[in-house]
Amino acid sequence: ENVPAKFAGWRYTQTRGGERALLAVKPARDTTLHLAAVPGQEQAALKGWTPVPDTTFNYTDGGKTKMCLYARDVKAGEDILVPQNNWTGTLLLWAE
Repeated sequence: ENVPAKFAGWRYTQTRGGERALLAVKPARDTTLHLAAVPGQEQAALKGWTPVPDTTFNYTDGGKTKMCLYARDVKAGEDILVPQNNWTGTLLLWAE
């Protein structure tokens, strides 16, 4: 809910709530990846990811958990493991 207009309509990963997931990405071209995570995650877990200013929205749980967007520039062929550190995990977002 309340997804910033710039990211409205983007695709995203979906995993089973409360279950650990392993998300890996190997981009075909140089790009910027975006992920959504709850604020305050351990910075070590998000090493290499930069907060995107003014891009919060709400998770769809009963408490409407706040989510923040982060970005990371990656090179073609680079193997990236997407951190999954708490009950919400993280969502990987991409434009069509």
